[in-house]
Amino acid sequence: MASHSEEQQLRAKRDAIERKVDLRKRVCFVDGCGKYAINSHILQKNGIINSISENNHVYQLLADNFKEHYYCFKKKGINEAYTFKGFCGSDDHNHDSELFKNIEQNSINLNDYYSQLLFSYRSLVYKLREREITKEIALEWYMNPELSIRMDRAMGRNWYTVESANIEMSIKDALVAKETVENEIHQNSTGQGYFQFHKRVIPRIEICCSQCFNYELANETTIAQVMGYESLTIIFFNIIPYQDQTVLLIGYPKDKASICGKYFDSMLTMSEKDLKKRISDLLLLFGDDWLCSPRIYLNYLRQ
Repeated sequence: MASHSEEQQLRAKRDAIERKVDLRKRVCFVDGCGKYAINSHILQKNGIINSISENNHVYQLLADNFKEHYYCFKKKGINEAYTFKGFCGSDDHNHDSELFKNIEQNSINLNDYYSQLLFSYRSLVYKLREREITKEIALEWYMNPELSIRMDRAMGRNWYTVESANIEMSIKDALVAKETVENEIHQNSTGQGYFQFHKRVIPRIEICCSQCFNYELANETTIAQVMGYESLTIIFFNIIPYQDQTVLLIGYPKDKASICGKYFDSMLTMSEKDLKKRISDLLLLFGDDWLCSPRIYLNYLRQ
């Protein structure tokens, strides 16, 4: 068994690897661009994130490999909270502003299909970037003899093979969804499209989230069953505090309505009490990557 000082040294090495990978430059997601991406907010800073902030700060739930419970809330300034390196933002060409100008305005039409697609697209490319970073971190751990031996002991000798396969499957599936959403965006559709979105307005809650995940995994489908799917069913899930209300926005492929609707359509009509319970369940499913106000954290979530 490793001593306390040895454990600290290993954690420091893992921490250094994660910092190094996180600081790497990333290329803009627009095909053929080649420019480096800037830090972009997953949800808009002005009008959404800042609306739940206090003194320009919010709390973000993040994965932390060195905490006993793995996940922890971190206080962040609104300029840094909920950001990722997604699209370029140089003076001569700014894909970040160009792509998302419809939802970066003071007035956002959340009933508009094109705007709904843009929210979904940003959460999807964020998920892709996250998977890319996770893949690089796993490789760095594997290439480090001390960390690799420790991971062999903790997770089995084939941990890297299994982890890499899982990440690759997730990336492949997200790329299929990305291409589909991009096709919809390029068609500039304003109504009937490939995806079906549902919106429910509820009394304001000081939480915001923009996520995408797979229905099969959310529905507790086993890994063996998942491996049999050609591609998984993408779900877009947004909690958007906007003005004096909160908007719940859910999207999925129309041709999957018969299976997705059983779980998600009920959220449109259930009582507010049951809806909050369902939202809590989904936030637990995501694990990380959502924000809350300092008031919510200090009064309800701090342990």
